[in-house]
Amino acid sequence: MSATARIERPAAAAQTSTVLGRVVAQSSGRTVIASRLSAGLRMGDRLVFTGAPQVLAVVTGFEAPMTNPELSDDDVLFVEVRTVGLLRADGSAGRGAAQPSMGAECFRLPTSVETLDAGMGRAVVVGERGPGAPVPIDASAILGRTMTVTGDAGTGKSASLAVLMRALLVDGFPARLVMIDPEGTFSRSFGRAASVVDVSSSGLPISILTLEELETLLAKVGGPLSANERYALSRTRRALDGNVSVHELAKSALTLSDETTELRTDFLTLASRFEALIDDDRFAFICGKTASSMRPEHLLQTYFRLPDGQPPASVIQLHRLAPSLQAFVASVFARLGLAVSEQSGGAVPVVMFVDQTSLSTIDLSQVSSEAFGLVVAGQGLQPTADGLALLHRVRGAEAVNRLVPDADPLASEIRDVLPTLDGGEAILIDPDYPWPVRFRYTTLPEQAIPQKQRSACAQEPAAILETISASLLSTPTFS
Repeated sequence: MSATARIERPAAAAQTSTVLGRVVAQSSGRTVIASRLSAGLRMGDRLVFTGAPQVLAVVTGFEAPMTNPELSDDDVLFVEVRTVGLLRADGSAGRGAAQPSMGAECFRLPTSVETLDAGMGRAVVVGERGPGAPVPIDASAILGRTMTVTGDAGTGKSASLAVLMRALLVDGFPARLVMIDPEGTFSRSFGRAASVVDVSSSGLPISILTLEELETLLAKVGGPLSANERYALSRTRRALDGNVSVHELAKSALTLSDETTELRTDFLTLASRFEALIDDDRFAFICGKTASSMRPEHLLQTYFRLPDGQPPASVIQLHRLAPSLQAFVASVFARLGLAVSEQSGGAVPVVMFVDQTSLSTIDLSQVSSEAFGLVVAGQGLQPTADGLALLHRVRGAEAVNRLVPDADPLASEIRDVLPTLDGGEAILIDPDYPWPVRFRYTTLPEQAIPQKQRSACAQEPAAILETISASLLSTPTFS
């Protein structure tokens, strides 16, 4: 069979009342219809069956034709179909489990269903299947879910993130749009619609970290904490209220060490860890004066554009942080975004975009707030059961098989197509739509194409100062 025919949109067929066949056999999800050769059925054709509910199916195979004398020598085909969904009352296609009844008649799927956007709450176009055939995504379906964008390196994942975020901005989608940018690739992708914030200079106050995040941070300067150190950390943090600095946490640990004999060593070790953070240039963004003086309301304005929402989006850049800290900082911002949406009672929806899998510390299945959406791009990301997914080219049988589970009714077809996708192409998997859709996403303006930062300014701030200082102190010479 032709896998591409199953996934690509077939030529639009005019709505017709011509009966193409009737159900003559069923067993364990397998449905067989009897059709005439003159009906012109092909692999991948979409069908709708009579009945309540109306069942949608895809042609998956043919058996050898036989001559039936009662049909005046017209050839009869036994056609195998796979049911993939239901036709909703509003005329849109959706997922659902049902089988057509014996004797049910089938017709070609009406052209109106092929528009894809019927029944969508808020359709935003991200590309097209062909001239005049746009591919929309239901923007409202991004909230409360995790959307994954996956594929091999260099297949356009970052570009598709930019396309989606730009589409939401053009639509005026009522949410804070936040791009976590580990490599500094989105500096110019959204123009004046987004503020670009460098965490290394803007700072991140240690007071907003949870105990688990504090433990992760401290483990980077002395290895994992012992059980006693974790207890000492909890007491140290509880002893201080409100906005605190790393210096104050170190002092608090020292004070508590004088108040206990049994855990004195653990409090002293904890104080040493805080001091190690202060002395390590990698942590200047969290230990420096800017971070220490940042109030929560300033943090919300800087990174989430609250309360005014101007501009409506922000790009949070991590590329000047040490690579070993990027995943940690990205996970903190994802947690903050979720907190903003939940603590506002849903009044401030947040959609966070994360480029690259620097988010190994985030459990993608934990997105539960109806006012929060997470869009993550990276290699080898497994789509969540109820989330949208964009699949870019993936090569290698093992990688393809791991990405597309056998339970997916169209697993074999998707696996066949994934390695053949061109740059700029992707397969959209929408849990509310029966079929994967192969499409080419919208071409970005040249200035909006994501590009990695390659300037000298991408060095650590301390290294830049050292270079400048050395040049100022160098022995002058005549040119």
